[in-house]
Amino acid sequence: MREKNVNQKIENLNAKLGTWRLRQLSVFERCLIVKFLGISQIVHSIAVLDIQKDYIARIQSSTFKFIWKEKMDKIKRRVLYQEVVYV
Repeated sequence: MREKNVNQKIENLNAKLGTWRLRQLSVFERCLIVKFLGISQIVHSIAVLDIQKDYIARIQSSTFKFIWKEKMDKIKRRVLYQEVVYV
């Protein structure tokens, strides 16, 4: 049941990103679309369920392909994933 739920969420994410893929958007606009239309739909399922790392890798792959228009990343992923430091 867990796999079915997560797979469906990932397919929905890919479908939503696919509808926006052909538009001429800036990197900032593509990041906003990923945050608000994509990731926000998956966060609840991930928080409630214990999912495997391969699902997270699929989500990351599809979002970065959308952000960089299926080209090579222009900013390293480890730089994008840095922790927020609160002062």
